[in-house]
Amino acid sequence: MTTPRARIRRRVAPVAVGVLAVLLAAGPAHAGNGGVGPGTVDDQVVTTTQQQGRVVALTFDDGPDPVKTPALLDVLREHHVEATFCLWADHVRQYPDLVRRIAAEGHTLCNHTMTHADLSTWTPEQVRADPQATSDLIHSIVPKEQIPYFRAPYGAWRQGAAVAAELGMQPLGWPG
Repeated sequence: MTTPRARIRRRVAPVAVGVLAVLLAAGPAHAGNGGVGPGTVDDQVVTTTQQQGRVVALTFDDGPDPVKTPALLDVLREHHVEATFCLWADHVRQYPDLVRRIAAEGHTLCNHTMTHADLSTWTPEQVRADPQATSDLIHSIVPKEQIPYFRAPYGAWRQGAAVAAELGMQPLGWPG
């Protein structure tokens, strides 16, 4: 007999796109609380859930992808699981209906830049313009949705964490 965990693992593994980062409840990563609620954003990269007990947060650097994202959303819905989707604006522009579905199904949105470029050599002005344009595009599709997180491609933060905080998004990393 197959356990529910084994069934989930078997169905999720083939559909996950890009990086699946799991943020475990491993204690505080910083003084803030992960960008939850007004006035709580800072420039410290979040790498844990900040919660006690057995807690896991699923984040997907997802695109979205026209084939894999719907399959992933189906699995998450079937098991009543919410996740954070880190979106690239180039894909958002191509698949706006998927962005609407992600938001409509209660998942959290994360800004993952226009093209998934390495921002580490960019000027602060360039770094600021990219996530701002990405958020603007996402909001043109789902105007009322918050975008509480920003994830730097390749984990290359340099000035990206400070810029994300200035734009009202908590920098979101993954366990190191």
